[in-house]
This record gives sequence, C-alpha cells and structure tokens, in this order.
Amino acid sequence: MNAEDMERLKRHFSVVAEGLQHDLQQVAEGHQVILTQVQQFREDVKKEFKEVRALLKFPLQNRIIESKRLKRTWVFSRQDSIASKLDKDSP
Repeated sequence: MNAEDMERLKRHFSVVAEGLQHDLQQVAEGHQVILTQVQQFREDVKKEFKEVRALLKFPLQNRIIESKRLKRTWVFSRQDSIASKLDKDSP
C-alpha cells in the first residue's frame, strides 16, 4: 500500500467517523426528547393521582363518620335491649 492509498483510506475513515459522530449526536438529542416526555408524563400522572385522591378522600371521610355513627347507634340499641331484658328478669 503506497502513500496515496493510505491518504485515501485516511480520508475515507475520517468521513465515516464524521457520519458516526453526526448519528451519535442525533441519538443523544432523541434521548433528551424522550427524557423530557417521560418527565412530563410522570408529572401529569402525579397530578392526576392527587386529583383522584382528593375526590376519594371526601367520600371516605363520610363513610368513616357514618360507620362510627352506626356503631354508636348499634351499641346504644344493644344496651337498651339488654337493659329491658334485665328489667323484665328482675322481680
């Protein structure tokens, strides 16, 4: 291989390297776009979960309050029932 062939081979690999560098730059830019989109998606999902939690929180609080009220009502009715049985059984 003479000097001319070596120079031509050197230019060829230089062009190939520039092409690879350009392709790599495009991949890096595409990667950045995807990262940005994923971050935006995560923020949107986080916001939607907060909204759903807020919508569910109020009915849940109402159910807890209603459950406590029903327990009190049941306990009082049970106490009344027991008291009336005791009154009937006592002379």
